[in-house]
Amino acid sequence: MKRLTEEQRLQVRNFLADQGLTFGPLLEEMLDHVSSDLEERVGQGLSLDDAWNELKNNIPENHFLSIQIETMETINKRFSISRILSMLALALMFGGIIFKILHLAGANELLILSFAAMAGSFLSATVSGIYLNREKQGALRLVSILAGTLLLMAGFTFKLMHWPGANFLVTLGVGVSLVSFLFNTFYVYGNSSTHVNLLSYLHEKHTPGIERFLLILLVPVAILRILTLPLPQNQFLGSVILVTIIYAAGVQFFVISWRLLERESALRNILNLSALVLSITCFTLVFLGEVLGFEIRVVLITVFSVVTAWLIYKFDPPKNYLLSGVLVLIAFVFTVNMLTRLNLVPAANNDLIFNVVVLLLLAAGLFMSPKHGATRAFLILSLAGYLLEFSGTLI
Repeated sequence: MKRLTEEQRLQVRNFLADQGLTFGPLLEEMLDHVSSDLEERVGQGLSLDDAWNELKNNIPENHFLSIQIETMETINKRFSISRILSMLALALMFGGIIFKILHLAGANELLILSFAAMAGSFLSATVSGIYLNREKQGALRLVSILAGTLLLMAGFTFKLMHWPGANFLVTLGVGVSLVSFLFNTFYVYGNSSTHVNLLSYLHEKHTPGIERFLLILLVPVAILRILTLPLPQNQFLGSVILVTIIYAAGVQFFVISWRLLERESALRNILNLSALVLSITCFTLVFLGEVLGFEIRVVLITVFSVVTAWLIYKFDPPKNYLLSGVLVLIAFVFTVNMLTRLNLVPAANNDLIFNVVVLLLLAAGLFMSPKHGATRAFLILSLAGYLLEFSGTLI
């Protein structure tokens, strides 16, 4: 059977977009379906023009738009329980922090319940997503990423309660996460968007919602940290939330990067693949905490910041010089921090004004990148990391 050329597939894609398809994974799925239909008609002896006209005449009015509306409604229903649990996790987490500030009993228990609600949200979204999209590829890869996340959450819960086995769970979670992230990276690198990736399909529509969730977590903690910058570092109580934001924003960045790799063949080269693998490795290993040596963690954090800032320029280029400057600032600040921590350059006095200016510039970057999902995920991660650095618990 004669295959459509890339130019012909592009014409089909443009037609589907004109029909109202805006949800990327669904558009790719319909592109494969319509292209196969055309190829079959041509194989039966029709010319491409005749096959195309016959196919279009058989498509009911607003057919693809109706399919998209039904798909979105199904996804929304599927994630209703997940949303409820996410909101519950938010409430419990902030409740735990407030209890800690007021020195009330039950603070740690509230934080543990918030982790349990968050885990329930992830599980309900994943299980229902796999069940309702059984025909799509990638269920095992999605489950492996979820397993690593849940193991890490369990490990940090054990740390919070000073239970034995915490380091084992964290190490296991880091190992599972690293393997799953890398495996998914190599899989996406070797497969174009014609292979509908279940993780990409489930993630795309909910990227804005995940981003809002992270910002809801970040904003009050950032305000609290700015207000307490003059206080000793060990008095800051938002570190648990910041670690949660950093991990979630990192995963958000990687998933968006995978989606971009799937769709844009020009991005699939050895240099970009190597940089993404290095970024993933550095990011994931940092969560081993004290299992790694102090110097190693400092270097990993810096390498991740520099390499990921470079990846942003390749995958999600900034549209203005100010946003470009913010990305350069991130790489610079974390590099200087590494050199200072390793005693390679003299440590300067902690400048309150400088810290606030850096935080404000990072926050400004979020407002300047509304249509840059990968950039915003990296900025959220960097802002949380900078706040955590000045709480004295990053390394």
